[in-house]
Amino acid sequence: MRTHDQVVNGLMQRTGVRAEVDRIAREESEILYFGKQSPSMTRSSVHTSSSHHIRRASSDDAGAVAACVEAAYQPWIATIGTKPGPMKQDYSQVISEAQVFLAESEAGVDGILVLRVDSEEFLLENVAVHPRAKGKGLGACLLAIAEREAMSQGFNSLSLYTHERMATNIALYLMHGYVEFDRRTEHGLPRVFMRKLLPAQ
Repeated sequence: MRTHDQVVNGLMQRTGVRAEVDRIAREESEILYFGKQSPSMTRSSVHTSSSHHIRRASSDDAGAVAACVEAAYQPWIATIGTKPGPMKQDYSQVISEAQVFLAESEAGVDGILVLRVDSEEFLLENVAVHPRAKGKGLGACLLAIAEREAMSQGFNSLSLYTHERMATNIALYLMHGYVEFDRRTEHGLPRVFMRKLLPAQ
């Protein structure tokens, strides 16, 4: 039986993203440091790194969040043939219904994280990094915050989904410990569903 690492490497070789993933992995080896934080980040709390402040979004942030998502997902339109789902959302509504975090720098909102909770799972609905902030470990930092939030709210796993043609994203999630458990079409989009088991508290 092949190991998880062998499966990941095989997928990356087949999809032609090995070199790109290696590049990103090297960049993320210098992941942003973020210090101690309370078990669950409140709406007003701030998470600080060397170059970003990460905090809960408020209704006033809807426009900036939408602009970050637009910039982050724009390059994928040619790959999947349509706008990705996150580009079609109303972020005023998303902020009111979900747990939304944003990463700010002097340039503005560089990254966003959307988490949703129901009785059965903790869902990482969206993580997006503005092109100007790529290669600085911000994506890995946001993924780590998602895991911390899931554990602090009593969940032992974290789920997500992505478009099946976003091969680089799938490979990176595999590198971060996520395992594919389903593929199905929702809202006309073919999606890959993944889950990561989290350490016991």
